Amino acid sequence: MNNNFDARAEALIEKALGLLSRKTQLNTFWQQIAYNFYPQRAYFTRLDPFPYGRDFASNLTTSFPILVASEYANAISSYLRPSGQQWFEIDVAYRNKDTDLDNESKKWLEWATQVQYNFIQDRESGFSMAVDQGDADFAVFGQSAISIEIDWKKKNILHRCWNLRDLAWTQGANGIIDFVVREWRTTVNNAYQFFGDKLCANTLRRKGKEGDSELIIHHIVLRTEDFYELFSTAETTKRDIKQPFVSLYLEVGEKHTIEQVGSPTIIYFIPRDQVVSGSQYAYSRAVVAALPDARLLQSITLSLLEAGEKTVNPPIITFENSVRDDISLAANTLNYLAYNEGQRIDDVVKVMNLDKSGLQYGLTMQESIRAGQKDAFMLNKLQLPVFDREMTATEVRRRYQDWIRNAAPFVDRLQIEYNQVLCKMQFETLKYVGAFGPVDYMPEELRQDLARGNVAFKFKNPLLEAKEEEKMQKFIEMTGLIANNAAIDPDLTFLPNLDLALRDVFDGSNIPAKWLNDEGKVEVMKQQKQQAAQAQQLLSNLAAGGVAAQEIGKGAQSIQQAGLV
Repeated sequence: MNNNFDARAEALIEKALGLLSRKTQLNTFWQQIAYNFYPQRAYFTRLDPFPYGRDFASNLTTSFPILVASEYANAISSYLRPSGQQWFEIDVAYRNKDTDLDNESKKWLEWATQVQYNFIQDRESGFSMAVDQGDADFAVFGQSAISIEIDWKKKNILHRCWNLRDLAWTQGANGIIDFVVREWRTTVNNAYQFFGDKLCANTLRRKGKEGDSELIIHHIVLRTEDFYELFSTAETTKRDIKQPFVSLYLEVGEKHTIEQVGSPTIIYFIPRDQVVSGSQYAYSRAVVAALPDARLLQSITLSLLEAGEKTVNPPIITFENSVRDDISLAANTLNYLAYNEGQRIDDVVKVMNLDKSGLQYGLTMQESIRAGQKDAFMLNKLQLPVFDREMTATEVRRRYQDWIRNAAPFVDRLQIEYNQVLCKMQFETLKYVGAFGPVDYMPEELRQDLARGNVAFKFKNPLLEAKEEEKMQKFIEMTGLIANNAAIDPDLTFLPNLDLALRDVFDGSNIPAKWLNDEGKVEVMKQQKQQAAQAQQLLSNLAAGGVAAQEIGKGAQSIQQAGLV
């Protein structure tokens, strides 16, 4: 390995270490958030991932913040990836699928969608586990990190969710992440199983007796143009990596490059919630609003527990030396007093009277804060509307519209920042390894778009289904209005473009493209029907005009030979 290449590795490691060290305070902040909303993830400031025992969640007096955070994560999952259905479909960006693509292209996109769906639904792809963990991180910390790679041994796509503690990244002027580092603390033996003889010679000598010693490896992914711009000497002008990104595994201590390969994607899918200017790291909008009340709720709950305990076991007042030291207040116990003649027990031992009026006020405040927690996590807005049997159709529709209006901003943002990027990275990774077959198999009008990466995705979720149902309802209302008024003015039937409108409704209702004829074929069938009607009219006119049956037969034979019927 030449010196220039080692120097480039050293520069990358130095940059990575700088990014990771500047995250120390952020990791501490995430630790505090985890203590309140996600205690099982509370190991940002230590390496031990199993903080179980007496101290686990010992700072909490109520689990309510944990429950609302978990419910919020489940809502994200249900809106992004509804269970029991194929929740996405491949589309082409910058083009209208309904009007710009023929039926053959639509069929190919439907086939490619099924291929991608089959890959990620395979249990060994790790998709379900990774996105489940990623949803929870996104809900609580405002971002998550999921790697999307190819498992060459099992010939499948592989998803893994990583602890945010171990990652750092930068973003370009366009706000898109362009450099990612993940720190991997492992052992020499584990690293050898993964990389074999690619490890540094000094590291290879540590195998065996020193095999359990720690080894720090950095996985760095950056843009190819940035990689080659690190050193622009004559020896490095040759650019043998043709992919848009470079993936490197580096031994930190030895400043040694273990592996360097091209990648079609940045590998790490990092959806972010709210990013403020001046920072590449995001916040969870829900947690920012809920954190102060979560801390207050713990304090109020502790006060209520103490007040309840005093109510059940109130303090006792007695004279000194009148009660034995070993008195027990537990149930079914017998205690002895020092008795003096003429003295009553009530004179010696009294239960302190407490003012319990504040207890109800505390409970009311607790319920108010719990409601605020639900509002912070938008659970009231995301929950599907409840309908009463006595509600009219207008009332049902109005409630649906209110729900769509409240939930749409949240869901639309998630679709763009989460689902769209996730599915596109999966598609590009699968395309890179030939999962969709040779380019020649693609319909001609799709090749150029997909080669340029102009792929987009359409999604299915309860909100979009409600919108499509509303679109279908509008179509029914339109056709009903025209049918009711066509008797007055028959020309009203020319107003709607029924072919376009009905195809749009079919597309929104997820009618498979293979069920429908191509637009061109439909047009040919319309022309044939029109020509047949004209031919039939011509024959009727000839018969009405007294033309001989023999001549009409010759005319009909000529029409058939001409292909009119």
